[in-house]
Amino acid sequence: MPWRTTCPMDERTQFIAAWLAHEESMSELCRRFRISRKTGYKVLGRYAAASAVQPSSKPLPSERKVHTFDQPLSLRIRFSLMTRTPFSSSA
Repeated sequence: MPWRTTCPMDERTQFIAAWLAHEESMSELCRRFRISRKTGYKVLGRYAAASAVQPSSKPLPSERKVHTFDQPLSLRIRFSLMTRTPFSSSA
């Protein structure tokens, strides 16, 4: 019978799946997978960090971007400010 081979990524995936099942304590899981508790918590921390921060395909909105519904008003204000003279001679 040949030796069963597994890669570390498969082991980590099985560890996380077993932890998510909530059937064993962390100590029991680490004993079963023959890793230290420190390593077990490190694997779970990396899993939590990777699942919490998923890059979005949608770009973040820019604060400086002028929205389309504000453009006509902003252009009118800019035009009205450009047409006024700073020193009007009303005398």
